[in-house]
Amino acid sequence: MIESTSRLFFTDLTPFADRSWYTRLILVVAVAITAIGTVVMQMAISHTEDERFQIAVSGAEERITRRMETYEAMLRGAAGHFESSTLIDRAGFTSYLKRLDLRSHYPNILALAWSVPVTPGSEAETVRWLSNQGYEHPRLWPNFDPTSKRLRMAILLVEPDDAPNLNVIGYDTMSEPVRRAAIESAIEQRDLRASGPITLIQDSNNTSVPGIVIYYPVFALGSDASLMGLVSAVFRSSDLFEGIFTPDAVAPLTLRIADADELEHDLFNSTTHAPREHKVTRSLVMLGRTWNIEYRSTWDFEQSSSQWLVPWFACAGLIMSVGLFLLVRSQVRAVARNAELYLKSTAARREAELGLDINRRLASNLDPLAVAQAVTDAGRELSGASFGAFFTTGASDEDIAVYALSGESTAYFTTHGLPQIIALFVATIAGEKVIRLDDVRIDPRYTPRPVVPGAPSEPPLVLSYLAVAVRSRTGKVLGGLLYAHYEPAKFSVDHERQLLGLAAQTAIAFDNARMFEAEREARRVAGHRADDLTKANAELQQFIYVSSHDL
Repeated sequence: MIESTSRLFFTDLTPFADRSWYTRLILVVAVAITAIGTVVMQMAISHTEDERFQIAVSGAEERITRRMETYEAMLRGAAGHFESSTLIDRAGFTSYLKRLDLRSHYPNILALAWSVPVTPGSEAETVRWLSNQGYEHPRLWPNFDPTSKRLRMAILLVEPDDAPNLNVIGYDTMSEPVRRAAIESAIEQRDLRASGPITLIQDSNNTSVPGIVIYYPVFALGSDASLMGLVSAVFRSSDLFEGIFTPDAVAPLTLRIADADELEHDLFNSTTHAPREHKVTRSLVMLGRTWNIEYRSTWDFEQSSSQWLVPWFACAGLIMSVGLFLLVRSQVRAVARNAELYLKSTAARREAELGLDINRRLASNLDPLAVAQAVTDAGRELSGASFGAFFTTGASDEDIAVYALSGESTAYFTTHGLPQIIALFVATIAGEKVIRLDDVRIDPRYTPRPVVPGAPSEPPLVLSYLAVAVRSRTGKVLGGLLYAHYEPAKFSVDHERQLLGLAAQTAIAFDNARMFEAEREARRVAGHRADDLTKANAELQQFIYVSSHDL
C-alpha cells in the first residue's frame, strides 16, 4: 500500500517538477498581487488624504463665514444705535464704541465710519457740523460740486479717531466707482454689501495692500423710511484674513484669495509649494461679492501623509515575492530530485527483477527458440519499444531471418516484408555493436519505401531505432536484437546499456543451448554406437555358439 501510494505521488509530481514555468508563474502572480496591492494602497491613502484635505477646506470656509457673520452682527448693532439715537454726534458715537470695545473684540477692523447723504446746498451746513464736532479744518472732498444731482455720501464720524482714520472725514464715498457700486447695491437691497478691492484712504501711500469696505444702509423709522446714512466697516484685506486664519486655526492649509472681478489682485496670499501639494479652488459668495479661494496643502500636511508606506509596501511585496519564488523553486527542485531518485531506484529495481527473471528463464530453458522468444519479450519490456524482433543470420550477413517477434505478429512481417531499416540491421550484424537512432529518416543508410505512382504516401514504419548484435564467446555473430518505436527519440543510453547486457546473456544462453544440443547429439551417437556394438557382440556370440555346436 505504501509503495503504491509513493509511486502514485512521485509519478504525478514528476511533470510538475520538470516544468520550471510553474515557479515563474508563481513569481509573476506574486508580483502582480504586489502591484495590485500597491495601487490599491496608493488609492486608499490618496482618498484618505483627499478627504482630510477637503475637511480642512470646509473648516476654512466655515471660519470665513462665521467671522463675516460676526462683523455683520456688529454692523447691524451699530445701525440700530443710529436708528434709535435722537442726537447723532461724535461724543455719542465714541461712547457707543467704547462700550462695544471695538479694539478688543474686533481687532481686525481698521475703522468703523458713519456717512450721511449731502444734498445740494447743504455743504456749508455739513462743514459747520464737522467743525462743531471738533474736527480741525473740516472739508468735503473730493470735488463737491453744488450743482451735481448725484447722490453724495460724506463720512462724518469715524472710530478709532486716530490720525490715519481722521483723514477720511468729509470724504465722498460715492466719488469712487468700486465704493459707489457697493453702496448702491446695499441701498437697493437694504442689506449688507461688501466692496471689491480698493485702495484705502488710510493707505494712500501704500497701494500694494488692497482694502475692503462693508456697507450697511440705515433708514429712518416711520412712514417715509428715507435714507439716514451708511454704517461701514473698513478692513485691510491682509488684516481681515490673517485674523480669520491664525496659524493654529488653518495649520494644514495655505490660501490665495482674490475677488472674482479682480483676479489679478490678491486679497490675501499665504501659499507655499509643498512637494506633492493638494490644491483646490472654490468660489465663496459673501455679502454680494464672489471670492475665488485657492487652497493648498502645507509642508506639514504632506509630511504627515502616509504615502511613504506605499514604496515600503511595494518593496516588501517584491522581497516576499522573490522569497516565495525561491522557496517554491527549491521545493520543486527537491521534489524533482526525489522523484528522479525514486524513479531511478524503481527502474533499477525493475531492471534487476527483470534480469533475475530472464536469468531464471534462460537457465531453466535450453531450447533456442524459447530462449529467443524470452529474450525478445524481455528486451521490449525493458526498452518500452512498440515491437521487437530477434533475427538470425544465414550463410551471409544479408541472409536474415526472423527468429522471434514481440509486439507484432509474423503475419505482419509476411504482409509488409522487413522494415525499411534492413540496411541499418545489416550494419549491426556486420560488426557494429549498437546502433541507436532517434529518427531513422536522418540516417543515410535508411531506405524509404518505394513510391507507387498514384498511391498515397505512407509514413515510415518506425522512427526510433535500437539494434544490438548477439555474439558468441568466439566472436561469431549469432543474430541480433532489433527494437523500434513509431515515435522519435524513445530510446536512451540506459536502454542501450540494458540491451547490451541482455545480448550478452542471450549469447551465453545460445552457447549453453548449443553445447547442450551438441552433448545430447554426442550421447545419441554414442548410444547408437553402443547399440551397434551390443548387436555385433550378440551376433558374434551366436556365431560362436553355432560354430561350437557344429564341431
